[in-house]
Amino acid sequence: CLVVKHEQDAKTLAARSLFLRAATLSREQDWRTKMGIFPKSNNHSHQGNFGMAWAIKWFMTNGYTVFLPITEQQDTDLVVVRSQGPAQKVQVKTTGRKEPSGSFIVQLRTSGGNRREMRVKNFGECRADLVFVVTDDETLYLIPRSEITTQTAVTLGPVWNTWIVN
Repeated sequence: CLVVKHEQDAKTLAARSLFLRAATLSREQDWRTKMGIFPKSNNHSHQGNFGMAWAIKWFMTNGYTVFLPITEQQDTDLVVVRSQGPAQKVQVKTTGRKEPSGSFIVQLRTSGGNRREMRVKNFGECRADLVFVVTDDETLYLIPRSEITTQTAVTLGPVWNTWIVN
């Protein structure tokens, strides 16, 4: 609780309050500008859930049957099968991060954990057949795992346009 005894103090506090509110709105606006389709939150699990929903929708509308792992500790996010084809394991990635050139950067490592431990799984350990990427501007990529040679991140420049599926 704040007690204001003088009119000048009240004016100063009001001016500071307006300034702080304007700064907050400016940051929120910057955040909204940076975050396109992903939820307006810095909670990465929300963004991951959003990416999973996009992936499931894309695979189902393109004739795949989609299977979900029972737990989150599995090596892949989805397993998909198209008519009589083989089952394929899919790793889903999302990104809202861009390089100055405007190309999105996708982190390939997976991290997670709880209050007691944090685990980072390098992409080299990924047993997926396909990598489904959802960018913040709604561009979807379906990239064969064999095409990715790096272990940490991929910059989705023009060389990756072959794998755009929308």
